[in-house]
Amino acid sequence: MRNLLNQSKVQLSIFLFLIYLLNLFANFSLQALLSVPATILATVIADFIFIKIRKAKLFFPSAAIATGLIVGLLTDPSLPIYFPVLASILAMFTKNFIKIGRHIFNPASFGLILASLVFGATVSWSGVSWQILDISSLQTLLPFIILLSPGFVSLYKMRRWRIILPFLAVYFLGLSFFLKSTSLYFIDPTVIFFSLVMLPEPMTTPNHPKRQILFGVSVAALTILLSVFIFPSLNLQAFDPLIFSLLLGNLLFFRFR
Repeated sequence: MRNLLNQSKVQLSIFLFLIYLLNLFANFSLQALLSVPATILATVIADFIFIKIRKAKLFFPSAAIATGLIVGLLTDPSLPIYFPVLASILAMFTKNFIKIGRHIFNPASFGLILASLVFGATVSWSGVSWQILDISSLQTLLPFIILLSPGFVSLYKMRRWRIILPFLAVYFLGLSFFLKSTSLYFIDPTVIFFSLVMLPEPMTTPNHPKRQILFGVSVAALTILLSVFIFPSLNLQAFDPLIFSLLLGNLLFFRFR
């Protein structure tokens, strides 16, 4: 049990579950209560089936659980439950079959994008977007700290700070320059969750220190390019620039890890 709890994916899942419980407490609905457990169950079952098809060795599904939690937190609870369930199944299909010797795309991001294209729904970030820090209100401090908790895994355990910090720096400076604003974009709860949980996923990001920095910078630059220039000009505001940029970054750095 101790060895299991020391695994990064297990610890990440625990922190994600805390975020889920906090969101449930703050924004309770029966749909929110049921959709995340259903998504986790679908993710684990799909991963198990795909592993059996590949005739690979079974192991504790910590990655599947984390993926299910991410998909559930980023799905609008007003959508039918089959949306996050399908996204999670597609994520596990990506994890098991869309690879060439190594994984290519972040599974949760790829599953969400495909499900969004199928159903025409957008990624809502509803489970994390409300946790905004207001320095004038102590009530916002605990939710914000819990939102930061996955950083223990990504920054300390996995040592992915070379990806996260350059991403936040370039993202903040880029948006401040192009939007002529001094807003603190890096404390946007959506950006925090993305940068601490999705961006540094170890199986689809570089391991070499210099390439980690370049990866973080590239994803930030792609995010700015898509959100400020490309998506607005093509009237594609419904598409999520953070997730699209991450998938593009995965593809660009597939051979350079």
